[in-house]
This record gives sequence, structure tokens and C-alpha cells, in this order.
Amino acid sequence: MLTILPQLQQYLDAKRWVVAYSGGVDSHVLLHQLAALSVESNTPPVCAIHINHGLQSAADHWQQHCESICDHLNVDCTSIVVNVDGKGGLEQSARDARYGAFEQYLQAGDVLFQGHHLDDQAETVLMRLLNGSGPKGLAGIPAQRIVGSAILARPLLNCAKQDILNYAQQQQLRWVEDTSNDDNRYDRNFLRNKILPKLQQRWPSVKRNLSRSALLSAELSEEISNLAEADLAACDYNSDDSSLCIKDLLALSLNRRLSVLRQLALSLHDLSPSLAVLEQVNKALSADSQAHPLVQYANVEFRTTSGRLLIMPTLKSVDASSVYQWDGQSLLQLDDLGSLEAVSTSGRGLRYFDRAEVKYRQGGERCKPAGRKHSQTLKKLLQEYGVKPWLRDRVPLLYVDEQLAAVGDYWVCEDFLSPDGEPGLELIWRH
Repeated sequence: MLTILPQLQQYLDAKRWVVAYSGGVDSHVLLHQLAALSVESNTPPVCAIHINHGLQSAADHWQQHCESICDHLNVDCTSIVVNVDGKGGLEQSARDARYGAFEQYLQAGDVLFQGHHLDDQAETVLMRLLNGSGPKGLAGIPAQRIVGSAILARPLLNCAKQDILNYAQQQQLRWVEDTSNDDNRYDRNFLRNKILPKLQQRWPSVKRNLSRSALLSAELSEEISNLAEADLAACDYNSDDSSLCIKDLLALSLNRRLSVLRQLALSLHDLSPSLAVLEQVNKALSADSQAHPLVQYANVEFRTTSGRLLIMPTLKSVDASSVYQWDGQSLLQLDDLGSLEAVSTSGRGLRYFDRAEVKYRQGGERCKPAGRKHSQTLKKLLQEYGVKPWLRDRVPLLYVDEQLAAVGDYWVCEDFLSPDGEPGLELIWRH
């Protein structure tokens, strides 16, 4: 008999039990059991959330079905229609939209229950094994994790799909069927419909064995993660700019170095780069320091400069032809490249102006910072001031009467310095 009560004991003090209810048999059985428990026992209030991705013609029908079932079970149901833009792949985009909706809906103290089961776990482990995943990937679907300010839990993870179907039939439940699950062009469907049944004929315990391997991989992954955290703590790491001393990294063995890189990407940007990406980053660590190597992955960039490795969000491209008119009185938004602000000061900074133009580097600019004897090329000055290479084409250049008056908030040019005792402006560039 299917029972999930032991898995629920640790969640009895939750604020709400929220079921991620798709309308399929797995989430329906989960909802049915939790609703029954709430009537029989002193449990947290049960409610459901249905995400309408709008990807299939039956999507609105599924939503109506879920709302009807919840009404029958006397369970509050919230349906949320999400926009799936397809960027980065349809499946990933749908997942991002779904979890974004979960995070907005969930409250602190909530537990979100999902209906993943033993067969899902076996498919996931096998899929990741075929994709060459390491221990973290082979750990499969976690039994619980944090989502926003709530906990996500999967109490059916050790239950076989057949047990779930048996329960649904015994209780005469009605559920929706996603016909796309029969399309074997998708890798997961191919594994589920074609490969796993054959494996199970030969090895009847294959699904439980894969699940056991997931548990062992999760334990190993945790040990690796703990070692990586200790190695990271021993390195010179600057949390202000998320930079790490390359010399400290290179002192580690290759495997431990890659683990630190993976741990950083996970903790800073919730990403798990592949071994191929990490090997590219490792190669960049030993490259010529003047080359400032760059490795892009997902929405981040691994950059090296001045003996340090930085992991930062991918920079948007610069339109060098952009020109902004500015009176210096209001905050100037530089599209997606930050903002420029002028703060009143006295006897220093930039002298007042009525109108200025803000541009980006074109090449060949020269200027003389206040206090210098000679002018120099902007390229050389930016290097001298230690401006990071990837910021040099993004620094806002302020022109007054068609002359370069200030370079970001790095320096003011000689002819535009505010005289002693007179009001001036201090520029602040936020980027």
C-alpha cells in the first residue's frame, strides 16, 4: 500500500503544504494523499499551485481540470499562467518560468511538494550518466532543497510508478495525460519508453539500483563540496569583486582546483559548469597574464587579470556610436551600461557646465589629467590607472565644448578642473 506519512513527519511544523499540481497522475496522487491526511490528522493547511505553461492546446483544459479536482477535494488552488520565451531551449525556459512562479508564490515556512518518483530518479541518473556527468549530476533528483524562502520536498521519490498508478486506480482518480510523453524523439521519453523496460527485463532491480547509486553519488558530491569549501577558504578570495588568487589556485592539485572552480560558479551564480568548461578555465589560468583570457559559460564570464580570476555576469556589448546629452543635474542612465551622476563639491572635481556630451572610446583620444605635465593617450592612461581591460571601452567620456573633460570617475582633465574655493562636481560612475 502506498503511504508517504513517514516522509512527511519532518514537515509537520510547516506554515503550509503546497502541492505543485500539474494534473498528471503523480501530482494528483500526492495531492489526494495530503488532502486526506489533512482531514484525518493535525497537519498544516494543504493548498495547490498549478502552472499553465501554455505550450499545448490542452493547457487551459488542464488548468480547468486541476481547479475542478481541487474544488472537489476542498483544497485551495492557485493557477498561474507563465510566459515561456524558449531562450536557452524550450524545456529549460519552461522550467525557469515554472520555478520563477513558485518563488513568487511561496512564503517563508511553506513546503512545496512535487510528485517525482523512483522511475523519475532512475531516468535522471541514467540520462546524466549517458551525458558524462560526475558525482553531482549522478546524485540525481534531491529529496529536498531550498526554493526561494521555502523548502521543496519530494515524498514520493522512493515510490515506484506502478505503485502510484495502482493507488490512483484503486481510488478511481481522474487525471490528465500529456501526450508529448509518448514522443520518443525526446531523449528522456526514449529512455523511459524504450530502454528502461528492456533493462528491467534483464535486471528487475535496475531502478532501485540506480536510485541507490544516486544516494551514494550525493554523499560523494557532498564530501567533494566540503573539501572545495575548505580549499576556497585557504585561498586569497575577495568577495567584493568575486576574484580569486590564481597562484593559490595553481597550488592545488588539478582535481581540487576544478572542484573549487565548480563550487565558486555554484555559490555565486547557481551554475554547474561541465568538465570541458572547467578545463578551459584551468587552461586560461596559466595563459599570458597580458592576454586577459576569457571563458564564457551560460550567463557568466571567467576572466583573468593581474594574477586573479574573476567570475562575473556576462557584459553587454557597447555601442561605440552612442551619444548622451547631459546637463549634469540629473542621473544619466547609460542604457544597460550603468549610470553617471554629478555630486556638488567645492574646490575640486569638475567645474560646472550647462551642457555636455557623454560618449565611449573611438580610439586615438588624448588628454592631460589634472596635475600632469603632458598629455597622453587615453589607452595608456587607462592602463596606468589600473582600469580592468574589459571596462576600458565602457568608461563614459564626458565632453564639454567638444573637448574631453573627464574620464568616468577616474580623473578630470586639466582645463576643466574646478578652481580652489569654487563649486565643483564630483562624477560617480556606477556600473
